[in-house]
Amino acid sequence: MHDREQTRTENGSHAGRNRRSAAGGCFENADTLRLIVDHSPDLLVTLDREANIQFINYTLPQFTAEQVLGTKAFDYVHTADRERWQKTFREVLATGEPREMEVVTDGPACWLSRFVPVRAGDGTVESVLVISTDVTERMKAAQALRESETRFRTLADSTSAAIFVVQGSRVVYANRAAEVITGFSIPEMSRMAYWELVHPDQREQSRIWALGRQEGLEVPSRFEAKLLTKEGEERWVDYSASIFDLGGSPAIVGTAVDITDRRRAEEERRRLEAQVQHAQRLESLGVLTGGIAHDFNNLLTGILGSASLAVMKVPPDSPAAEQLSRVLAAAEKAAELTNKMLAYAGKGQFLLAPTDLNHVIEEVLPLVRTSLGKTATIRLALAPNLPPVEADEKQIQQVVVNLLTNAAEAVAREIVVRTGALTGDDVSPRPSVFIEVRDDGAGMDEDTRMRIFDPFFSTKFTGRGLGLSAVAGIVRAHGGRIRVESALNRGTSFTVLFPARKAKGADLPDALGARASRANDPGA
Repeated sequence: MHDREQTRTENGSHAGRNRRSAAGGCFENADTLRLIVDHSPDLLVTLDREANIQFINYTLPQFTAEQVLGTKAFDYVHTADRERWQKTFREVLATGEPREMEVVTDGPACWLSRFVPVRAGDGTVESVLVISTDVTERMKAAQALRESETRFRTLADSTSAAIFVVQGSRVVYANRAAEVITGFSIPEMSRMAYWELVHPDQREQSRIWALGRQEGLEVPSRFEAKLLTKEGEERWVDYSASIFDLGGSPAIVGTAVDITDRRRAEEERRRLEAQVQHAQRLESLGVLTGGIAHDFNNLLTGILGSASLAVMKVPPDSPAAEQLSRVLAAAEKAAELTNKMLAYAGKGQFLLAPTDLNHVIEEVLPLVRTSLGKTATIRLALAPNLPPVEADEKQIQQVVVNLLTNAAEAVAREIVVRTGALTGDDVSPRPSVFIEVRDDGAGMDEDTRMRIFDPFFSTKFTGRGLGLSAVAGIVRAHGGRIRVESALNRGTSFTVLFPARKAKGADLPDALGARASRANDPGA
């Protein structure tokens, strides 16, 4: 019951088929009707109530009409469909209503069969006319399409690139990788406009390009886009798009490769390069500053010596005495500036000795409170029994003074000075002692934070800016480190870490590790 077209001769007859109809006497004189039935493209079969074949308009090559007449129709149905066929036949007999089903016959061939009841004069169903249309090729095409779709979905779902098909504004298809990248399920995406997946910063541009591409406008076919996931995370993708016809209307097929990790790696590389360049610049400035400071210091030595000798030789009531005193005062201030420059360059003269940081803070605090006045409240949180550090006490005093002054100038209401000890951190496993100065002032943006240790950089006014530069030089000369945390309107925290001094045969305090993991951690 298949490949009928291949068995027809050029004059339209069915080669290989027995075209002689087998029928009862009711059709013997109906030549016109028989002509129509014999040349019908459909298979016409009349069955009695027992499903015996009473009439068939043609048979397959392997059968003759005599062989088919009187046999059970369901014997030619594939075993997988036989029970369903018989059930449909019985329903037509019982209800007198037509039925339709697809059925596979041995061969195999697929038929769309319509069961039509034939009624007797009293209205009872005496037989059933089965009209079967060969849909084998259609079913093969449908099966091939399903297999093709399965292969496509398998391929699409196995790739790591997200695939989107967009028509108008809607996402009509998305693969599994799209779910992974966006966090939205495929059903959720099917209810969304495509640009709702895009970050708000790029959403309007994405909408214009998507609609413009479908209207045939020239828009970029490949670009980097920023998506916003269901969880609110930003993800960067390398997006490529092309246009194609879908159901008679233009649609977009787009692929998106997640490049978030690559972007982050590039940003980290640029950040590290900037840090290296900044460090090299500071190092060059340090060398230059140190050379200038040394030369200037030599000049000041002569000025101070000569001025001091002149003061000794001039009478106190001489008009020149006052001028010489001013020369000495200016030279001494210049010497202080030179010392700051040498400290920044890390070339100052240090008198190293075991130093208690708590003691240094307590010594300098009264002087600082006097100079700062009542602009800010200073609160201490000093850890007891700190290990000593090998340091120049006067230089550490300078560090504390500069940090407190900087905090007060940030318009802080409260300044907290905290000390503590660490057994090690992610930078160095060596035990260290730290001073933290935290304020609740105006804070800094990232650009300012990156430049605060540059010589003469200041957010106040011209002529300031060596204070933190000197702090950096002093800390660096002592083998220490500085951590800075700040945000606009959220205050600033400076944490200075010095290597802890360990006496021979002595251990650090037992509570050191506990303090490092709790309140005294500068990262807390």
